[in-house]
Parts: sequence; structure tokens; C-alpha cells
Amino acid sequence: MTIYTSYYAGEIKGEAVSISLYPPKGWTGKHLPLFAPTPELLQWWKSSPKDTATQQEYKRQFREILNSRLTLIQLWVDKHKENPQDITLCCFEKTGYLCAEKI
Repeated sequence: MTIYTSYYAGEIKGEAVSISLYPPKGWTGKHLPLFAPTPELLQWWKSSPKDTATQQEYKRQFREILNSRLTLIQLWVDKHKENPQDITLCCFEKTGYLCAEKI
């Protein structure tokens, strides 16, 4: 199995899995918020000026969130290692944009 990343309207290889805090309306696939920001960080981002300093702070806080979930993330990866089907983790943003930017 290979794990890919994409956005919802992008190229999907294998099974599509939503990693957004809130998947798009009508989403019928799996939803894995383990890789999503917290509701508080998302709300903070939505109300921010989205300048360079804010982007850096968002990334710093998001890394802390993911670091706090490393054990759970590793369990998820270990569970899916032997799965023959590829997975694409989907968020709202194209490559190069913060996943929470347009939500």
C-alpha cells in the first residue's frame, strides 16, 4: 500500500479518506480527523489575517497537535501497512496551501 495526499477535487489513487476536521457536504467515504487541526486552531485560522507570521504560527501549532498524536498516527500506519489498497488522504487545499485556508 502507498499513502498519497491530494485535495478533494484532485487525483485520487485507491481509497479516498477525508482528513479534514469537517469533510465536504455529501462525503460518503471514510473520515479520519486524526490528521486534522483542532476546532480551536481552525477557528483561530479563519479569523486571522493569514499573513506570513500567521501562517508560520499556524504551522507551528499544527505540528504540535500532530506530535501529540504521534502514537495514534503510528498505530494507524501500522494497521494499514499490510493493506494492499492504496489510500489518498484528502483535504480541501491543493498542494502548497494550508489545509484550513479556504474552509
